[in-house]
Amino acid sequence: MKKTRNIFNNEFSGTKAKDHTEYITQFYRSNGSSGIKASTVYCKEQLDGHGLDEISIEKFPVDGVSGLMGRIVYPAWEPREVVLNIVDPVEEEIVNYNDTPTCIEWFSTPTPPGGVTAEIVDVRGGMMLEDYEGKDVKGKIVLASGGGPLNMGVRLYELAVERYGALGVVTDFLLGEIPGIRSRTLRPEFVGLLRQPRTFNKGWSIVISGTKGARLRELLKMGPVKVWANVDTVEGAGTGENLIAVIKGSEKPDEEVFIVGHLSATKPGGNCATGPALMIEAARTLSQLIVKGDLPRPKRTIKFLFVPEGLGSEAYIKEHWEERESMIGGLCLCGVGEDQGICRSSLVVSRTPDSVPSFMNDLCEHVLKEAVSKKLLTSGPMRYGIDPYSPFSDNSSFNLSGIPCVLLSSKPNLYFHTQFLTADKMDPEVFETAGSIVMETIYNVADAGVETAMEIANIVMEAAESRLGEISTYSYEEIIESDPENMEIVYKKGIKKLDYTLERDLRSLNSTSRLVRGLDDEKSYKAFLQESMADLRAKGERVKERVAAITRTKKGGTEG
Repeated sequence: MKKTRNIFNNEFSGTKAKDHTEYITQFYRSNGSSGIKASTVYCKEQLDGHGLDEISIEKFPVDGVSGLMGRIVYPAWEPREVVLNIVDPVEEEIVNYNDTPTCIEWFSTPTPPGGVTAEIVDVRGGMMLEDYEGKDVKGKIVLASGGGPLNMGVRLYELAVERYGALGVVTDFLLGEIPGIRSRTLRPEFVGLLRQPRTFNKGWSIVISGTKGARLRELLKMGPVKVWANVDTVEGAGTGENLIAVIKGSEKPDEEVFIVGHLSATKPGGNCATGPALMIEAARTLSQLIVKGDLPRPKRTIKFLFVPEGLGSEAYIKEHWEERESMIGGLCLCGVGEDQGICRSSLVVSRTPDSVPSFMNDLCEHVLKEAVSKKLLTSGPMRYGIDPYSPFSDNSSFNLSGIPCVLLSSKPNLYFHTQFLTADKMDPEVFETAGSIVMETIYNVADAGVETAMEIANIVMEAAESRLGEISTYSYEEIIESDPENMEIVYKKGIKKLDYTLERDLRSLNSTSRLVRGLDDEKSYKAFLQESMADLRAKGERVKERVAAITRTKKGGTEG
């Protein structure tokens, strides 16, 4: 597989990917909005003329009525104007949409024309029933500090507006704290996007900075404070769009390997824009290399899926449900071009869940390590990581449908979902490394025959053996350090973990058989695969026996 790496690197441009990111970030890209439609048009225009076999748009409803994968989709929604000002005891602007697009929570409903003026009431966190005890918030505006996980916006809105009758919510909560780097105290100017529940439509929520939150609380110590809020948003039945670009396979065109990235995001949403930006450049690179004859046309079809996050993938899966058995696997991209020095991030592979074992996991991890091992960025060595599973983006929709999809993203992110996550915080060198990982993985799976399948099987074998070794080492340490009365429990726990990991990895190894299905030498590969699986199982049994042996030895020493 290494032979393709230099070919990709010589053609792919990280600078172009960053330029695409910059263009996309000028739009507010909520589902069904004018901004996401403009972004889709831009991506299509950039793909045209580069030799791709098909470029199409599949449409689906976003109307609050239609269903996808067992749930009702939300309607199209987008903001047009948001302003929050103090009007008494002083006149002072708090926030406005033009300067800070992340200030409005998704699915907020508009205020009456001309806005509303009302008293603002501090309810501390606003997440607990006791926060509202002794406070009359009906017909007023709630000020809350929030706190907790991603669904904080839902809980706060439900209590303040739905239960206690507030007109709306103002919060300075900052989602996604990173100890020592990102917090409300350390980053008081950050305004981070939140989302309201899609099923409620009685009010609005505005996010403000920690600085402005502190200002409001200081004024409230001296007496009542009135604010003026003007929220202009549009919601209704709309249309979602999936842009699909295709490189047709030469021998098995009905089999599919895919790359998926979402166009939807707040503005600027630089991390979200990097996925489609990289995909444009990867599609151009692969297609042009094939057209010029520098790269053989892959045996299987490669698809590039530009979607609204979540909904778009669910719509694609629903539309192509009968074809899912032919979807060998894919890569989901989100935050693949971030400047690691500025954003304090690492490039991370998040594996499929154990319920969807696949060779894609170890292959992506292997390619990632190879790509970054000698990469030196301006800010220092490239950082990377491996997550067992993260339902962070569109990868979850595919995995829930039994289609293996690995996530490539950047974590953590100092500027995550704030007004400061702009295109200038992206790095062409990181784009180039991520592009190399994406193209090498996807192309080689798409073009795999017996030799490549054997190479991938060997990668899975080595990774599986390493995991068995790590678990056995951990088990040894646990057994040696355990009390005599707990030793048997510790031993059984170690054996159970070894059994679980071994069976999962055997299934991952067996998934390589998908790559030779229908080929002339499928039978010989299956013989090789059965031998490999038997070898891995035997190694697992030897590891378990060593764990048993050290347990017996420890027991003997204890009894003696």
